[in-house]
Amino acid sequence: MKKIISVILVGCSVLVFSQVGIGTASPEKTLDVNGNLRVATITDKSNDSQYNQIMVANASGEIGIVPKEIVKEKIESVFLENKKVVVFSNAPDTDRVMQCGKFELRFNTGPEPQFRLSTAPSSNVIVYFNRIHKENSGANSFYGDNTVTTNIAAEFDVANNWVSLDNSGRIYNTLNEIYITYPGDNNLYRVTLLPRIMRTTPSLQYFYTMMCEKF
Repeated sequence: MKKIISVILVGCSVLVFSQVGIGTASPEKTLDVNGNLRVATITDKSNDSQYNQIMVANASGEIGIVPKEIVKEKIESVFLENKKVVVFSNAPDTDRVMQCGKFELRFNTGPEPQFRLSTAPSSNVIVYFNRIHKENSGANSFYGDNTVTTNIAAEFDVANNWVSLDNSGRIYNTLNEIYITYPGDNNLYRVTLLPRIMRTTPSLQYFYTMMCEKF
């Protein structure tokens, strides 16, 4: 009977205090471990979508969680990124979409370089970009006096439609640099375009090149 009463009293004390200390007589959390922590077996859950939280700790050793997508975005924001798409054809391939940071890019028919947000916004977003257009002045050279700079604002809504980066029809055999900034983002994007006519026999063939760099 005494043993039963002792077990009941211990159980009641755990329920009352609701804190367990290991290596400490004064726990500050439900489970307070004053020492190292070891887990003998950890299962890889990288391909399990249900495991979408990452465990983190502060300087005091208190444990919390952060959504995996937020961690991924923060890591991507501090790394340089370099992407490139090349198409050799008599027409652009609209299915060749290149993702670079917050944006997706492609060549539409025309050819017309286009971009959109990689994730549709919940409300309207204004994106600013600066286009530098360098004309070919002969012998495959580019001169400063043939450079045209244009400042443009593009608006994306929840539909997240493709927006033209240059619909002037003057991008063949020209070098185009486009600098893009996203509101509240510390990154700068540079998109370089150089579509060229490669040969005319038996039919026109083009070499579409688009490169995106995130700084």
